[in-house]
Amino acid sequence: MTRAARLPIALAAASCGGLLAASSAPAAPPATVPEAPASAPADPLDRLDQLDQLHADLELAKLRAQIAKANAEARDAANGPAVGAAGGPPMPQFGPGSPMLNLPQLALPGSAAGKGKDKGKGDAPSFTLVEAWGAGADRQAIIHSDTGDRLVRVGDQIPLGLITAITGGAVTYRDAKGQSHTID
Repeated sequence: MTRAARLPIALAAASCGGLLAASSAPAAPPATVPEAPASAPADPLDRLDQLDQLHADLELAKLRAQIAKANAEARDAANGPAVGAAGGPPMPQFGPGSPMLNLPQLALPGSAAGKGKDKGKGDAPSFTLVEAWGAGADRQAIIHSDTGDRLVRVGDQIPLGLITAITGGAVTYRDAKGQSHTID
């Protein structure tokens, strides 16, 4: 067996497990040199050049396969699992920030997200009249809100606006738009 004939066998045997450790040492001393196949070059140096070229092509093919595998793994990792929780195809991910539904995130109640906006009736804090007493300029009232009870007089500022009048059963205030409202 010639060196050219032994090298592909040694390469194939040594490349198992992803490691390539080709040995050019002869397995046994050659007894006779057989004729080269018709497709192989006749000159031993040409055969060696052909083997070197084949070896380079094999290494290049291995590198391309490793690159393709790494690219596929990166794509799969970025796309999430290929199988859904029930074993079927994965369900599309809907929700805030989803590329499928370009919806803004919702503000939680009590968060500072909506504080700079004009408030409608549904967003205004709720106030109720607890008690009113006094006469004339000394008239006072206690109003109850979500944050607790508060003592108010005519001219006091509350989150809804400015207190304009206090009667026996109601507190009147003027909002930022100049409209009058009553707290019963």
